[in-house]
Amino acid sequence: MNATVDIGLGGLLAVYLLLFIPLWFNWRLKLGLNKELLWTVLRMSVQLLLVGYYLEYLFRWNRPGLNLLWLLVMLLVANVTTLKRSKLPVRQLLLGETVASLGGFGAILLYFMLMILQVKPWYDAAYLIPVGGMILGNTMRSNVIALERFYNGLHERQREFTALLLLGATPQEAARPFFAEALRATLLPQLATMGTLGIVSLPGMMTGQMLGGVSPLLAIKYQLAIMIAILVAMQLSAYCSLWLSSRSAFDCRGNLKFH
Repeated sequence: MNATVDIGLGGLLAVYLLLFIPLWFNWRLKLGLNKELLWTVLRMSVQLLLVGYYLEYLFRWNRPGLNLLWLLVMLLVANVTTLKRSKLPVRQLLLGETVASLGGFGAILLYFMLMILQVKPWYDAAYLIPVGGMILGNTMRSNVIALERFYNGLHERQREFTALLLLGATPQEAARPFFAEALRATLLPQLATMGTLGIVSLPGMMTGQMLGGVSPLLAIKYQLAIMIAILVAMQLSAYCSLWLSSRSAFDCRGNLKFH
């Protein structure tokens, strides 16, 4: 198979021309999303362009300190985004969320590099950054779902939570059913996705590798490895995130501080 086909300037322009389709629908149906759509695409394009140039040098230099620093930047941005989307106080929970992410994302990424890929050096940017990005992106999504489901459940079913407190449960004991429901909600979409891979859809990593000339069987082995790593990282990170945030979520009387 030939090397990956380059997308030239004409191809990129053709990609952006596709946007006229959703723009027309939004205008025709008066959805009021055109401004947001254009701004989002512009921001995405600039971000990816800048990151692309940065990664060119990062891959060339391939220094462990720089590679880990970039992962830390990715981690902090992901954690701030998670807390904002969950409508939780960033200042109060950012440290705990960072520790939780390191416990899930960091541990699984390190295991993946050392035990599964076994690349040398283990911090090789060509593997560390793409794999880290895939795992981190999914753990961010799972943390958002977990935190939203947990705190919205406590807020909407406050009587149930209060009743458990009155029966003598501690805040953490009373929150346990909400904790379990939130964790379940993070896993169901991923399990549904994994259950249809190869039949309903070909995942991005596998498709990208095949377009780059990798044999389908090797691409499948990579995809199997990354999907299992993502599943484990999602549950571990969501658990740590819920556990750490719940430590500071209640006052001395068991009242919920957030929301």
